[in-house]
Amino acid sequence: MFLAVAGLATFGASCSSSDDNGGGKDPQLTLKADKTSIKVDETVKFTVEVAGKAETGAELYKDGTKISNPYKFTEEGEFNIVAKKKGSLDSQAVKITVTKGGTENKKMTFTASSNEVGVGENVTFTIKDAEGNNIDGAKITLAGTEVSNPWKATAVGSFEFTAAKEGFDPAKVTVKVVKKITSIVLVVEDPENTTEDTGMRFSVVDQDGDLVTGSSIVIEGQPNPFPTRDGRLTITGAPEGTYKVHATYESLKSAVVNVVVKAGNRPTITGTVQFDGRTENVLEEVYGVSQVIEGEGGVLIAVWTTQTITESWVLQKRFFSVVELDEEENVIDGGIYTGQIEAFDIMIFSQSGGSALGSPERVGNEVAESANMAMTYKVTLGAGSSEVFDKVDTNNSITYSNGKNSVSTVSGDAQQVQWQAGASARGTKGGALKVGKPLLKAKY
Repeated sequence: MFLAVAGLATFGASCSSSDDNGGGKDPQLTLKADKTSIKVDETVKFTVEVAGKAETGAELYKDGTKISNPYKFTEEGEFNIVAKKKGSLDSQAVKITVTKGGTENKKMTFTASSNEVGVGENVTFTIKDAEGNNIDGAKITLAGTEVSNPWKATAVGSFEFTAAKEGFDPAKVTVKVVKKITSIVLVVEDPENTTEDTGMRFSVVDQDGDLVTGSSIVIEGQPNPFPTRDGRLTITGAPEGTYKVHATYESLKSAVVNVVVKAGNRPTITGTVQFDGRTENVLEEVYGVSQVIEGEGGVLIAVWTTQTITESWVLQKRFFSVVELDEEENVIDGGIYTGQIEAFDIMIFSQSGGSALGSPERVGNEVAESANMAMTYKVTLGAGSSEVFDKVDTNNSITYSNGKNSVSTVSGDAQQVQWQAGASARGTKGGALKVGKPLLKAKY
């Protein structure tokens, strides 16, 4: 049995070797395909070889039917391709798998005549293929609802449109609709009660009566316009008189209106500030609490900030006093009304701003004794003209670190203001201050 099996094995090996190298027998064809998995209507190119060399005389058969090379498969299925040639052994079968994939969608270009339009304006859409030809029959939708072309904008907002047609990938375009302002009107609010105290109060509206954000107020004779934020603005500091005013927005301009500012309650104050060899009269005195801190035993201590304002200078003082507050945290009693204060700082600034012209020498956070600082401050509430202003009596003196000194005395009307964190001289960073001399200031 062993000899018989061995003989069969030898016979099989002998036959295989004879087929591969010829050995006087017919040569073996080898068939190759550039791809074996395709979709309907795709073409396959075949290569026939004998012993590694190209064989051009062979013919191809698909399941027994002769075909061309290359060959286009027009139906789905699995097909066996064999190469044949007289005098050669047939090739092994190469299986080609054909699936129904259809053609890929084409690309489209979807554009709008304008990507930003005004309410009431039309937008025309254009849909083209990759070659730039118009695509007819495409459907344009907005939020799933078909729209006409052209499309009319009826509301403010951002709108995304989709164009679709069978055989093409959908495309989108976004159109922003804004309100087009065609005219503006300047409105003077409560003109009969416009005084030096109330200031001039304005609003700027468009053709529909809506406030115009970003508009500006122009007063004839003033070098710069006063920008609004939301279309409203109050301008203070204008003395008694008649002013020609108009509004602007982009290239639009409103009609000019005459605004009559009536006389208001004016502060009456006397006093001087001496500094750097000059003496100037006091124009205004303002004061207010910048913060309240709690001391030992729950005692409340107010930190007061005051400003004595002249033509050239702002003399700023800071001091403490013990206070009592009501339920709304308003000061109802304190040393400022009795003159019981403790001074801790005096500085002088230029009206034009910038760094201090004079600051005291300090030891740590304390003013040095060499500053010889002295201050009194006493306020009588509601004792001014028509009780609009408070009465104040104050005097102070100090020697600054640069060797200069200032001396001031003030008696008369003072205005209480609300100090804010970061407020600087004249309140340009938050203090709601007015000055006695005519100075127009915008207040939002």
